[in-house]
Amino acid sequence: MQYYSVIIILTVLAMLVMLGQLGTSDIIEGNVRRGFRITFLLIIVTALMEWAGVMLDGTPDVFCIPHAIVKAVELSLTPLIMVMWVYILGGWDRAKYAVPAVIIHGVLEVISLFGGWIFYIADGNIYTHGPLYVLYYIAWVGAVIFLFFEIYRFSTRYQVKNSFNLILIAVFLMVGISFHIIRSAIRVDWLAAAMAFMMFYSFYMELALKMDSTTGLMNRRSYESRLASLKKDETVVMFDVDDFKIVNDVFGHKSGDEALKLVADCIMGIYGKRGLCYRIGGDEFAVVMKKGQAETAISPEEEASIPEDYKLEGFQESTPVLRHMNFCFDERIRELRKTKEFMPDVSLGYYRAGEDMTAADTAAMADALMYANKRRRKAKKAGK
Repeated sequence: MQYYSVIIILTVLAMLVMLGQLGTSDIIEGNVRRGFRITFLLIIVTALMEWAGVMLDGTPDVFCIPHAIVKAVELSLTPLIMVMWVYILGGWDRAKYAVPAVIIHGVLEVISLFGGWIFYIADGNIYTHGPLYVLYYIAWVGAVIFLFFEIYRFSTRYQVKNSFNLILIAVFLMVGISFHIIRSAIRVDWLAAAMAFMMFYSFYMELALKMDSTTGLMNRRSYESRLASLKKDETVVMFDVDDFKIVNDVFGHKSGDEALKLVADCIMGIYGKRGLCYRIGGDEFAVVMKKGQAETAISPEEEASIPEDYKLEGFQESTPVLRHMNFCFDERIRELRKTKEFMPDVSLGYYRAGEDMTAADTAAMADALMYANKRRRKAKKAGK
């Protein structure tokens, strides 16, 4: 019992340390900061509730009501830990789908105070599983499944290259809690939860340093790191928003930020499955594709959808799939410009790394071709 008390003390202290660290960090903010803060507090509360329940087990009957209350609080809050993880990954828009199930589960736990369906306090003030205790397992397993789905979605949306580490952290948490579910005498669940969220916090902090906060794409630091390992036949696509200063001056910076987000969504939606997408400057974006990612075949229908006169300035022949992606991007921007008054045009250029070319040379060629296409576009508009 002393060993278990030490585990709870260490768990609480670890979460207090994390709360202090979170309070002094200026890297993460908004929903993410709020999510971590609530989660650290939840772990403290549920760990203390479990400890109180263990300490009250077998005590005089006068403590039966407090015993039942602390167990109801503990069991009600446990699945919420997983939901808060989802909240950190995807915000309220994603976490809200689990809220009805969490509320129903919490209500059932509270009702058990009177009906003893999920748990009850037996004679001698002994905590005992009720006939419907399986509902607690179902709530926990459902929260885990929801979490793994959101990890996959988050990894895809934010191009997380080490998403396997995130999965391992979730598995670590799942195993730690499972030990206690399988054998109640093994009480390492909240220590496992504390360690898992400390690892998750470290993971997210590293990710935050690689991401552009406005668009959700990877930032220039990540781009330069990727460009340093560029190899022959890998392709760099450069994008530049046309006359972006005018957007900010005429429509305001809020509209300017929305325009950047829309451009980023277009880039991610069209190029994201075949390359890594970056925001590398105020109004500049880039995509880096490995050898083969810009060379796979496209369907006859996709090929037929590209007008014969569609052409970008370039020194290299475009592959069918790259030509199709470029056309789809231009079309999507054109459609947005019909509905968004502030939406600017976007110019792009691409270049495939040659045998004796440096990464900087390849990026410079793609950049030069992007500006050539920008001049061609403006000349075409001026000629109308």
